[in-house]
Amino acid sequence: MRVHRKYKIIIEDENTLESMASWSLTPLKLCVLGLSLGIISVFLGFLFVLLTPAKTLIPGYFQESERTMTEEALLKVEDLNEKYLMNQAYLANIINLLDPDYAGNDSLTSSPLSSRLPYDSLLPASAEEKRFVSRMQNREKFNISSVRSSMAAEGMLFYPVSEDGVQTQESRGSDKAVMILPANTSVMAMADGVVIARYYDDASGGFSIILQHDNGFTSRYSGLGSPLVAQGDIISGGEILSLSRTPGVRNATEVSIELWHNGIPLKPYGYINSHRHLSPPPSAPESNLPKELKDDSGNETEP
Repeated sequence: MRVHRKYKIIIEDENTLESMASWSLTPLKLCVLGLSLGIISVFLGFLFVLLTPAKTLIPGYFQESERTMTEEALLKVEDLNEKYLMNQAYLANIINLLDPDYAGNDSLTSSPLSSRLPYDSLLPASAEEKRFVSRMQNREKFNISSVRSSMAAEGMLFYPVSEDGVQTQESRGSDKAVMILPANTSVMAMADGVVIARYYDDASGGFSIILQHDNGFTSRYSGLGSPLVAQGDIISGGEILSLSRTPGVRNATEVSIELWHNGIPLKPYGYINSHRHLSPPPSAPESNLPKELKDDSGNETEP
């Protein structure tokens, strides 16, 4: 005869020695009962973590806002580290110059720095400087640089910065174009070029990217989200540089674009709003020509 083993659980009252309840379980039933209790415990623990703030104690858990702040902080630390290395190189140069035994060498043979000072690191123009620039612009309305920029733009292909963005009416006649973009919208390069700077700009609350184009053109894009390019990358016109920022940040959907030709600021409106060859661009209007170069009908004449 086979012996069937059973486990009996009895609950008794010690005062009266009366049996209050009893269960008789086989080993198979005992295993099934233990497995069921384990599954129920795991399920209840999962619900507790999912529906209560206890989930924030899980290692590696990040809220979306905390994750964004952490990424921005890491990028700021990277920029600070680059500035620290530049300051160290500057101090090392001073120490070498003060050393009487220093022989010196050609600066062109020395290794270049890994990054450049951002444009916004310069001090803003004072009120006196702004008045001087205004007087010079009024005195010399016919500027040969506008003609040069027109000639340099001939044959170049300019792309729209965004297919979904809209430039504000107030910035269409300004040297800084302001575009309103939906969240997480692609911001593209207006022409072929090379990334010469990428840094976090506290003034705009986002990243800035500077591109060097052919024929002396330079463009800057400010107020960007996380950049998708690095310094030194070769960029094609229409290639995505970054995404616009997400809601919750001040001016989250505003991106500003600036354009220069040989250091002279241009109005970006005519360059970034059409995919076409510019000949000539709107930065060189005929109204800038002096009166002696126009006849009574408004046509250009030989001086």
